Amino acid sequence: MGYTTVDLVPGKQVVKGASFVTVGDDELDLQDIKMSDNIIDAEAQIWWWNGATYDAMAFWYTDLYADESGETTLGKAGWGDELYWMPITKTFAPGEAFWIQVSDTAASASVTMAGQVAASSSSEQYYGIPLTPGKQVQMTNPFPTGTLDLQDIKMSDNIIDAEAQIWWWNGSTYDAMAFWYTDLYADESGETTLGKAGWGDELYWMPIEKTFSNGEGFWVQVSDTATSATLKFPNPFYVAP
Repeated sequence: MGYTTVDLVPGKQVVKGASFVTVGDDELDLQDIKMSDNIIDAEAQIWWWNGATYDAMAFWYTDLYADESGETTLGKAGWGDELYWMPITKTFAPGEAFWIQVSDTAASASVTMAGQVAASSSSEQYYGIPLTPGKQVQMTNPFPTGTLDLQDIKMSDNIIDAEAQIWWWNGSTYDAMAFWYTDLYADESGETTLGKAGWGDELYWMPIEKTFSNGEGFWVQVSDTATSATLKFPNPFYVAP
């Protein structure tokens, strides 16, 4: 068991993700994501992909209600709906990301995710997460192992050049992007390959340097024709034979 606490910047929406699962389960319960004690009612909000839009949303309340009457409180803080302040049911799969934001006035705000690490086999070098062809999704490292190098994230062997792309927040937009190539180039001449697959720029197919902070999320998408596509993260429990 463990936890990860991430500081939030007032007024800034960020992508974070599930690096733990709820104890005894294989996904992370929304209610196991906690805000710091200084956050007041509705001062923090969280939202995620509901299959069509990002309209699935919850707000942080210091005392949730048991029903729509607004008369009986549950005596505990948590994530509830905007109208009745009742608990919202939602679980996040390992590596599934979401948006989170606190108000401009929420100084010293932080969010904590607690639970246990997702189960994985010590014989598997990577932890694979299936991707749906043509669908962009928000992801994060499914393990609380600190920073993560972009080049340590792999695609399944069936993915061909530029069939997968990944992008992240660069400080102002989501224009920071890399494409998957089965053989990266060493320089802009396009003559010398590195003999290894990885994430490179669109023009020269050269490696892109990027390190994701603990819990930092990103977008990933494979083409409509990329069947059986899998995004692979380093398995911290892997034991080499």
